[in-house]
Amino acid sequence: MTGFFAGVNYNHALSGNIGISFGAQLRYNTKKSTTTVLSASETTTHTQLLLDIPVLLNFSIPFGNDASLALYAGPTLTYALKGSTNTKGSESISGLSGEGTYNWYGENSNRKQFDLLGTFGAAFNYKNIRLFGGYRLGLLDLDKSDNVTVKTSGLFFGLGYKL
Repeated sequence: MTGFFAGVNYNHALSGNIGISFGAQLRYNTKKSTTTVLSASETTTHTQLLLDIPVLLNFSIPFGNDASLALYAGPTLTYALKGSTNTKGSESISGLSGEGTYNWYGENSNRKQFDLLGTFGAAFNYKNIRLFGGYRLGLLDLDKSDNVTVKTSGLFFGLGYKL
């Protein structure tokens, strides 16, 4: 899935160039695919909305007065606010068409809403502008079934403004 996120964070200096950053962000993910067989087609759209709370230790390396490079790592708590799969089918040879929505976290779902991610990356700061990127690695199994394991992971990058 691909998506975007928006959030805020606060960095507190612990000692020298070492700090701890914590904040909150909303993340939106989506994926759309279409399958066609003969004259029948089906479009499937997956969407997900998550709340992330990162708590990241960081080490900053200054480059003069205006620039620095920060390396960071730590846990990110994630709660899935919404997730669904919507399927739409066009008219097929038999004349049947259909539409349906599956709620990922509904009453009969095997999916868990809470996740713990290991997050690490780097940020380049120049004056008030921050360019950052990293990787999130899912640490918990998100499927309630005994014989299935589902974990998340993914790259991220962003551009921020420091107040």
